[in-house]
Amino acid sequence: QLNTSIQILSSNQIDFKYAQLSLSFFVLIGATNADTSSDDAGYIWNSDTWSDFVHNFSYPTGWKIVDITVSIFEAFSCICALFVMSSMLLSDQTRKSGYNVYMIFLILPDALINGTFAIDLFIAAVFNKGFTTYIGCLARVEIAIFNSLVNMYLNAFVAYEVYSLASGSSRGIRKNPPSLQKVYTQILFVYVLSALYATWN
Repeated sequence: QLNTSIQILSSNQIDFKYAQLSLSFFVLIGATNADTSSDDAGYIWNSDTWSDFVHNFSYPTGWKIVDITVSIFEAFSCICALFVMSSMLLSDQTRKSGYNVYMIFLILPDALINGTFAIDLFIAAVFNKGFTTYIGCLARVEIAIFNSLVNMYLNAFVAYEVYSLASGSSRGIRKNPPSLQKVYTQILFVYVLSALYATWN
């Protein structure tokens, strides 16, 4: 059956080696997770077989070095973002401008996602053979969704304000920066909406 499947795949213009590798992988996973106690001997994906798979997995040293290196870069990016944010927040003059406030709250999700990825990747590389935990995977997905939504919606507000500024400038009309109340209201709306959507499932 395996040879027949490979022949069918290769006849559909799929590279033979990749087809064989893919099928062998799924056969291996299926065999690892075969439920021999069930009537149909079907394949299941449960915590016990997954734990056995991780326990027996050979984690190459090269992969571990790469994962730890990436986690260090992620942590460095998080620290830099937090440093820029704190510098802006500590300056009274900087906080008076609505545009700067936009910038602060655009940096925050990036710092959050970099920090989360750094911690999870480091823990996975050092303690779990490169595999993320359930909590780590959930946190990365939720924060990635939150980060994407905040960046998209908040940048839409920023683009509108910049367009209004440029449009007024081209007609010789003085355009004041958005008020802090308006900016904080927009930011609160975007953050709440993004958080609700990211955690909905």
